[in-house]
Amino acid sequence: MIAEMAAVFEGLTNIQKHALYAEISSVMQLAQEGGLTPQDEVKKIAQDPVLWELRWNVDGKQYRLYHAEPSSDLSILVSLRFHLKDTSGDPLSVTARQNGEIQRAILRYHDPDNTLWGNIENPLA
Repeated sequence: MIAEMAAVFEGLTNIQKHALYAEISSVMQLAQEGGLTPQDEVKKIAQDPVLWELRWNVDGKQYRLYHAEPSSDLSILVSLRFHLKDTSGDPLSVTARQNGEIQRAILRYHDPDNTLWGNIENPLA
């Protein structure tokens, strides 16, 4: 997860990095409090109803975080995949690429040997 976030932050100016991190932090806090707007900020993943998609736009770019919420503690979000949504090309291509990102999260979640679950940490630190 940390490497995925670092890749997304790469190439951004310091101002853009801080703005994106502030948005991520805000959305994560709202998610933990159950205060997100369905379909706009959070959406169940159709391919695997255990997973959720957090959504936000910063500077005209769409970012996505796929996560699970362990039933034992709903205040914890297990971060599985973070990416900048590639919106170039026709709608079918956009959907296919995003489904590939979702599939990576699904595989990570269901792999019993996977230890790559991660917490969102400050990539600016």
